[in-house]
Order: sequence, then C-alpha cells, then structure tokens
Amino acid sequence: MPPSSAALAAASDKATASLIRRTLCSAADKNTSQPLPLPPLTSRNDVDVQLYAVIAIVVRDFVYAWYGRITPDQAFVAEIVRVLAHCARALEGRARAVEWEAVLWDEVPELLGAHVRGGFAREGFFGGGFSFLGGRELRYGD
Repeated sequence: MPPSSAALAAASDKATASLIRRTLCSAADKNTSQPLPLPPLTSRNDVDVQLYAVIAIVVRDFVYAWYGRITPDQAFVAEIVRVLAHCARALEGRARAVEWEAVLWDEVPELLGAHVRGGFAREGFFGGGFSFLGGRELRYGD
C-alpha cells in the first residue's frame, strides 16, 4: 500500500529541514532536533522554511563549490544568511506598506496602455507587426 499524502508531506518537511540544517547551520546546531536556529525571513514560518530551502540549495551548489575548498569555516555562510534575512524582512515591510489596490487599478492599466502605445509606435517605425515563431505575423487591426 502506498504511503499517504500526510506521510509524504511529513517526510518531505523532514528532508527539507535536514537540508537546511546541514547546509546553513553551524556544527553545534546540526545534530539537534530543536527548531531551526535561523533568523526569521518573513512573518510566516512555513514561508521561511521554503525560502531557507532555496537559499540552502543555492549555497550548497554555488557557494560551497568554491568556498568549501578555501576553508571549512561557516562564518561566510552565516553572514549570507544574516544579510538575506535582513533584506527579506525589509522587503516584506515595504510590501506591506504598498497600497496594492491602487497599484492594481491605477498603475497597471497605465503601464499596459504605455506598452500598447509603444507597440503601435514600433509598428509605424519598423513598418511591420509583431513576428512570432513560424513566420506568422500579427498586425494591429487584423
């Protein structure tokens, strides 16, 4: 009988936490079953775990590839985590301060209008429509 989706989710969460702990935590924190000793990135723990998983993969594949050959010290990785956490918290604070309704109803239509006007200007300047794969062309008014 195949495992249930709850069992798969629990195994996936455990594997994700293990990846994060192996890659981003210091040696003292790797062998504990306590919650991850990392600074919060956002106000939601479930989002933090997923973001830390992405950070762990990037650090493992792109930072440890060269930094691991220089030194086994974890200070650089800890500093990367600290800076990313600071930036993520600041970005979340700024995103919360934005009036998204005004952006959606005021800014987006204006941006799309400018895009369409630019397309019309491009057609007049270059004398053609938009080319797509396969040699087909789309012209305004067709």
